[in-house]
Amino acid sequence: MPDRYQNSTYSVLMRKYFNLPKKFIKIFSVYVFSILVAIQGMAQQKNDSAFLKVGDKAPGLMIGEWIKGKPVAEFKSGHIYVVEFWATWCPPCLKVMPHLSKISRRYKKNVTVISVNVLENPKYPKSRAKAIMDSMGSRVKYTVGFDDNGKMEAEWLNRTWEPAVPRALIVDEEGRIAWIGYPTDLSLPLKAITNHTWDIEAETKRNEYKQQLSQLDDSIGLELGLKFHRKGSYSDYVGEPDSIFYHFDKAIERNPDLKYANRITYFYFTALIKTNMKQALIYAREATQPTNPLGPQYYSIIQGIRYMKTFFGLTPDLYALGGELLEIYGGNDPKDLMEAAEWHWLGGNKQKAMHCMKRARKAMRKATTNHYGTFF
Repeated sequence: MPDRYQNSTYSVLMRKYFNLPKKFIKIFSVYVFSILVAIQGMAQQKNDSAFLKVGDKAPGLMIGEWIKGKPVAEFKSGHIYVVEFWATWCPPCLKVMPHLSKISRRYKKNVTVISVNVLENPKYPKSRAKAIMDSMGSRVKYTVGFDDNGKMEAEWLNRTWEPAVPRALIVDEEGRIAWIGYPTDLSLPLKAITNHTWDIEAETKRNEYKQQLSQLDDSIGLELGLKFHRKGSYSDYVGEPDSIFYHFDKAIERNPDLKYANRITYFYFTALIKTNMKQALIYAREATQPTNPLGPQYYSIIQGIRYMKTFFGLTPDLYALGGELLEIYGGNDPKDLMEAAEWHWLGGNKQKAMHCMKRARKAMRKATTNHYGTFF
């Protein structure tokens, strides 16, 4: 499955409130998401201006309550802001906090980082967010607000093309949205924006093109999911490899940049594992290059390895690549590091396996909460 859906708001809420099995969620999500994509597509056709785009004037700040740092009343001309959205139940949101703190320290003179807590269970107003902030202490070096009135979610997050957490936007010195994306990817654009070398018109075109690719990838991925997700069985998840290859060829004939799109990457990679693991390795390396139009597809490849290793004896080279990707994608997360250690071991590199285990132990000693936080 694509990177951006691994901890989607929908999937997490289904597990959180209804205690449904993950297999059921995966099957049911295919149908639900197809409806959501259709609705979103119609909404865009009817009122494209409803979506926030790069180059648009940023909406005003509508924070319900500030829970950490110096409150920010409004955007000031000549100053740059990072507005990030997170939730307490979202593990990737917690992972990016140290990165945001580094950004805040590095650019403290001309950039203000604002993190907005959204999408929380109304039964636990502010308590979990405040508890996490208290546990993080000085490791969170930026301003944090609580969206208890729902206005930031409505006017900001829900108007982005992918309204999921974590999500970050950069507001430039003129009050325009200069960049939208995943928080760990904001370093390069932020550097260019602060140096006044950022081409906002070019970024607008790139952003629109990425949205078009994502739309195509979503529609093709949904079609594949509906056709080949058989009775919820992971072993049949990729369906008939020849059929997957046929749909893959038709997709890249339509647009070659879809070759390494999120959903398509997952289906094609797992189909290759069934037929030619050497080719699967080559494709996986290509799909995880940062220069791809939709970015490196780390999670699609990692998930492909996770699912397919249960049913097939993967090659040591595939495990070795998976270990490397987990180290990149998971950062210092203890759980990902322990899994990376296992895969390095299966890949024949005991030295890397031991190194990852040492890193995992070190990360666990430093942590004040468990992998998902003690508050969930």
